[in-house]
Amino acid sequence: MALRKSENLTRDKLANELDMSVNTLRNYENGCREPGHKFVIKMAERFNVSTDYILGVSDEKRMKDHVAETEKQELSSDKKQLLKSYDSLNDEGQEFALEYMNGLTYNPKYKKCNSSKQLA
Repeated sequence: MALRKSENLTRDKLANELDMSVNTLRNYENGCREPGHKFVIKMAERFNVSTDYILGVSDEKRMKDHVAETEKQELSSDKKQLLKSYDSLNDEGQEFALEYMNGLTYNPKYKKCNSSKQLA
């Protein structure tokens, strides 16, 4: 409720944004019903806070170490391209890519990567 009120949101507006009934949101806020994990995740995403904060496990709205690392880390264009390629794969392709990458080792003698796994 505090997050909703901090942004001057009515229950109706927030319930609409979260695609849920006003009664359900009211029950969550009043402690009459326990929310499921999907609601907790939606709230964390909506208010840009950690799920721990939503659950009352932490007083910190955002996880400092993760946020600080993410904010200071700018990806190179090569890394961005790798992520884009990875994201375009289906689940099976992503699993294969991870297994392949985990099998790579760098050999400075040859200045190239050697794979302990063979491509099919």
